[in-house]
Amino acid sequence: MSRPPFAAVLVATALTGCGTWTHPTKPAAAYDVDRNQCNASAIARFPVALAQRIDKPGYIEPGRSSCTTTGNTTNCVNYPPREVPPTYITYDTNENRRSEASDSCVRAAGWTYKLRD
Repeated sequence: MSRPPFAAVLVATALTGCGTWTHPTKPAAAYDVDRNQCNASAIARFPVALAQRIDKPGYIEPGRSSCTTTGNTTNCVNYPPREVPPTYITYDTNENRRSEASDSCVRAAGWTYKLRD
């Protein structure tokens, strides 16, 4: 299993409230404006590109019998084998690149991420 890119971890950390973005000359309220501009630029460069991958592979469930006995009588129900199809996950192939581009843009605009003490 691969590790997530540093930028993805940084964004996840930023969203959980463990730190703040700061700028040497801009107020904190200006961050949202810069972030939104960077997000728009990043989505233009790396638009949503959906793809699918298998989440769980399909398989054949074997047949089985279920029997119950009452007194001297046994009744059985036979269940035939059945095919269980695979399940798929839809994901955005550009999500990490878009996130990294947006973070890079914010940093280029002079913002730095500071962890809380």
